[in-house]
Amino acid sequence: MQKSVFCFDPRKLFIATAGTSAALQPYCKGDVTGDGQITKARWIDMLVQACGIANADEASDPYYEDVPQEHLYYTPVQAAAAFGVLPDEGMLYPDNAATREYAAYTAVHALGFYDNGYTLSCADAAQVTYKPEAFIALQLSLLSLQDGSFHPEAH
Repeated sequence: MQKSVFCFDPRKLFIATAGTSAALQPYCKGDVTGDGQITKARWIDMLVQACGIANADEASDPYYEDVPQEHLYYTPVQAAAAFGVLPDEGMLYPDNAATREYAAYTAVHALGFYDNGYTLSCADAAQVTYKPEAFIALQLSLLSLQDGSFHPEAH
């Protein structure tokens, strides 16, 4: 693991975003899904702000075709992509809910940690795509196992 260079306690961001359906709705200004979960775009915006990631070049082409320049969160998405925070998946699906695995991946990369071949050991490890990032998130106490499982698709 690489040590973070940010003056930011990621646990505070994770604690603040836990249970978004009730606790965060006043702060999200409509940036939640129909079932009250925080969107990926809003999560990225909060993470970029919390980590102090500088804005990317506004003139650059969009990293994701589903986040055009007119999108409310275009600037933080561009910044996060330029900084290497986001997975390279082609489409972002900014209005989808941010899952536990997505939050773990992006937070770990925003903090400057990268895959060093760590192995995740939990009951549902086979369902986790980003095992090293999930392992690091658990080690940093950003998330915890629930009943011995990571629950990557949970919100």
